[in-house]
Amino acid sequence: MLNYVLMLIAGPKCIELKVNDPDKYSFKPKELLALVVEIFMNLSAHPSFAAAVIKDGRSYDQKVLAKVHRLLRNHALKDEGYIAQFWAFVQRLKEMESDQMELDAQLGDVPEELLDPISFELMTDPVLLPTSGNIMDRSTISRHLLSDETDPFNRQRLTADMLEPASEVKAKIEAFLASAKRGGAAMDVEQ
Repeated sequence: MLNYVLMLIAGPKCIELKVNDPDKYSFKPKELLALVVEIFMNLSAHPSFAAAVIKDGRSYDQKVLAKVHRLLRNHALKDEGYIAQFWAFVQRLKEMESDQMELDAQLGDVPEELLDPISFELMTDPVLLPTSGNIMDRSTISRHLLSDETDPFNRQRLTADMLEPASEVKAKIEAFLASAKRGGAAMDVEQ
């Protein structure tokens, strides 16, 4: 979500972000950018946040983050130390993205049963949806449940506390990853 806001403020279509009477609406895009970057940096200390940022395929863009860095510096929206910390975080994201791409290439074809049925990404924390019997990654279903407390497969009521760990699938994922790291990604997950 923060990636998306940064993209709106500093991305390729930022020129379209206009307000007829900015004073009337207290529209101050530079201040807004500084506040969003502050939120971004407050969350940057959490490792799961960095992973979530690069996983946001619809709006994660290194070019936008580089532009945000330039805007912060050119308009002195934050002090130099803070801007340097932001840039260090952006570089860490770039390294993580590169590592993730290498891992994806190393994994090759992931067995379908290990992929989240909605995001089609390798699950890291598989859970059973008791209302439909489907297995999804906890992060995917948690995002869905924030806006709609129903099972996406049958529309029955579903809440986060109803989710059950899918430990058998988790073990298969761990075995697949271990095999891929040894160079043998093509393994029989039915074992």
